[in-house]
Amino acid sequence: MALWFLVNMVRAEVLKLRKSKSLLITALLFSVGIVVIYYGVLEILHLSSPAAHGPAGGTANFNQATDLMLFIGAAGAILVGARAGSADVSTGVFRDQVSTGRSRLALFGVRILGGLVFYVPFLLVALAISLAVTYSLNQGLANPTTRDLETAIVAVLITNAFDFLLALGLATVTNSRSVTTGVLLVWTLFLQRLVSTITYLGNWRKLLPSEAENALYAHRGGAFGQSVEEAVITAVFVLIGWVVVMLSVGAIQISKMDA
Repeated sequence: MALWFLVNMVRAEVLKLRKSKSLLITALLFSVGIVVIYYGVLEILHLSSPAAHGPAGGTANFNQATDLMLFIGAAGAILVGARAGSADVSTGVFRDQVSTGRSRLALFGVRILGGLVFYVPFLLVALAISLAVTYSLNQGLANPTTRDLETAIVAVLITNAFDFLLALGLATVTNSRSVTTGVLLVWTLFLQRLVSTITYLGNWRKLLPSEAENALYAHRGGAFGQSVEEAVITAVFVLIGWVVVMLSVGAIQISKMDA
């Protein structure tokens, strides 16, 4: 009975997110859209001038597409997470939910599950398109190895889920989609890269989420494609630590929030 009730709550949360046309377009554009545009441009260039531009498939283009899903996809995950974490309060739905006697922490958990169920399918479709193009349009170019594929899929899903959870936790604290989006976009896309160049910080830079994410992706300098070693273990703990802290702060905030 409890499981059935949880499934219905998560389904309702997903439906609530799907009803927002702007959010649907955002999720589609920042996941499937970027992959379609990238490969579409490559194929058009190849068809117009085969001698100057190679085919759209192959390992190199697959790696570039994965980078796009990690970099631009992070922006999509942040936008979805910010919406999922703040929409109930901003629309007054949270007050109605609390008045029914439902646990605030349960409502918080449903936000997390519902947001992931909403956004992850977009990522899977984007990965499927990338794989289809990689193999069907390679025209003799080298294909990614099985390990390359596993690494890319894991990296895309983990990093996007991480950015989503970070945004949801912060949005629960700020109750503002715009503030959350602004802060995390600047932090994720710019400030982290700036801080990572400060050599004076030494090994402390490993605590940056961007450095941990890079360590999970082999062709960007990480070690996921090799045997498990300290860099990978450190990266996993860093990402888990950030998520635990942010979601814990969000849970504390929602438990004390005035309905």
